[in-house]
Amino acid sequence: PFSVVWTYSKEGSLKNFEEVPLYVMVVGGFGLLAGVVMWGYKVIETVGTKITKLTFSKGFAAQLGAGISILTATVLGLPISTTSVIVGSVMGVGVVENIKAVNFKVFGRILIGWIITLPIAATSAMAMFAFLRAVI
Repeated sequence: PFSVVWTYSKEGSLKNFEEVPLYVMVVGGFGLLAGVVMWGYKVIETVGTKITKLTFSKGFAAQLGAGISILTATVLGLPISTTSVIVGSVMGVGVVENIKAVNFKVFGRILIGWIITLPIAATSAMAMFAFLRAVI
């Protein structure tokens, strides 16, 4: 997304969207790194321990299932969220063990977060684009 914004601000359109300069990719990478450093542990803790208790074999099965799902979606050209896929995989291995082993309250909070993220992201993007268009 950062590279698209950079190209649009430079060119005024995305018709000539080409290779993104290295410094733009580095800035985007640092943004991702900052997010992981500041909040990544919460995601890891929630997926790894709060949805269901993972053992090594369940973790392996969840990762393998997620990998197959992501590769399949990639081949089909489907846009997916890797985080959503791994959450589904972790729930799946928990259900196989025992449906009571899955904490559906935690999953419900995750689901609500996914649902409200779309309109919040859309509204934020609209506001930012309107602001940038007015300024640039």
